[in-house]
Amino acid sequence: MSTDYTGAVDGIKITRDGKDIVGPDENLTIGETYNIRYKLTNEGNFKETSIAVIVRVANESWNETIRTHTYSLDIGKSNTYKDTWDTSGLPPGNYNITVNASIPIDDDWSDNERTRQVTLALPAAPTITDWYNNITEDNSTEITINESECVFFNASADQQIDVWSWFVDDVNQSHNFDNFSYCGWAVNGTYYVRVNATNANGTSNTITWTVTVEDITPPAKVQNLMNGTPTATAVDLWWAANTEPDLVGYKVYQNGSLLGTTANTYYNVTGLSQGTTYEFNVSAYDDNGLEGENATITVTTATYPAPEIISFAPATTSVSNNESESRTFNITIDQTVNVSWYINGTVVQTNESVTEASYTNTSAVAGYWNVSAVATNENGTAMQTWWWTVNDTTPPTVTDWAPTGTGVAITTNITATFSEPMNESTLNNETIIVENSTGSAITGAVTYDSATRTVTFDPTTNLEYNETYNVTITTGVADLAGNNMASNHTWNFTTSTPPSTTVAIADVKAGPGESVTVPIMVNYVTNLG
Repeated sequence: MSTDYTGAVDGIKITRDGKDIVGPDENLTIGETYNIRYKLTNEGNFKETSIAVIVRVANESWNETIRTHTYSLDIGKSNTYKDTWDTSGLPPGNYNITVNASIPIDDDWSDNERTRQVTLALPAAPTITDWYNNITEDNSTEITINESECVFFNASADQQIDVWSWFVDDVNQSHNFDNFSYCGWAVNGTYYVRVNATNANGTSNTITWTVTVEDITPPAKVQNLMNGTPTATAVDLWWAANTEPDLVGYKVYQNGSLLGTTANTYYNVTGLSQGTTYEFNVSAYDDNGLEGENATITVTTATYPAPEIISFAPATTSVSNNESESRTFNITIDQTVNVSWYINGTVVQTNESVTEASYTNTSAVAGYWNVSAVATNENGTAMQTWWWTVNDTTPPTVTDWAPTGTGVAITTNITATFSEPMNESTLNNETIIVENSTGSAITGAVTYDSATRTVTFDPTTNLEYNETYNVTITTGVADLAGNNMASNHTWNFTTSTPPSTTVAIADVKAGPGESVTVPIMVNYVTNLG
């Protein structure tokens, strides 16, 4: 096989339509049909009549024989041949085209095969090559217009297009033409018009026009401007809402000076002087800074009323803390006042000539406390009250217990007094335990006196003489807040010894041979051994 002919790469020439030669660095396009050309030369001493030619194409995972031929070639002659290759349906990637020529008897096989590597690529997508708009009358993509002004766009591509897609701010306009007109700029601002083109080869580049719409129309005059009942220092203004789509908000003026802006249709004016007449103006403005005509209203403030607490903290009137926690109460008043702080009717702090006052308590014990702040001046009085719950978090303890020591009467009840009121349901035979010296539990009734915070254990029967009893109050007992006792409380006592017994027998005499019966009353019987 020969390599010495024009356009061949590694002995193989590839052409389109028979004339257009594919260069060594040029990709082939999937879907096109190519001519694979190769040249055979007979350099031997005999005419070859059975030259077997096989043309194959392969990639890493696939191979196909394109053609097989048998050719004849005279001594010293050369000839060029071609086979067609349809690339439709093949995946993109690198391929090897191999042409092999062989004869039955060949002394030198080294020149019998040529291989050329090519790359198959997908067809190129179309490209939008030119575009236009009627505002700048050229291919500029930056456009500035006034509201409601129409813009005409068009575009052209380097291939036949199946679908033109036009977008305004990413909303597809469903307009399958190479031109597009748009007049629907709702408000001033920046809009983006985009176009791309699609055919079987893919989707083109996107052309984007940036359209800046300038606002030239101010909002309408504010309607129905009204005021609420003025106080000595403040007045509420409100008005009907404007409906412009580019509306940002409203400007409020006091005696010709700007007070502030708001997006609401109301405004609270503060810091006024009592008994004074003011002129207020309200105008609407849009996102381009255009301001509509003012609406005007005149307001005369009232004379000072009684002081008013305009804010307080905590913001809820029922608050709670645990014992030893800090709690701060605060009020803000609309006038200068003297403030007195009360807890359950007792003054605990005063503040003079203030418009804000605070009281902090760090020592309240468990319970319910009425905290009041009374603000007073020559105009009157205002009061804020909180109900403050201080939660009990302290475990109860046993502060007194009986009996103790020795010589305790066998009829004695066992009592214990607690440091705080207790949950009676937790005082029972499982939490109040009395045992003798052998560890046997003594039965009895458990009662609780809430007035004295005292629990009583009444043994079912009298205690034994000369016996030591151990009493345990367990951590199962709890106060009204649910706090259990931190540890068991134990003590013991010893009962008295039995009393001595004297048996008295009346002075009775019996004659000789007589018997006398004498009654004996026994007050106590014990084991005499």
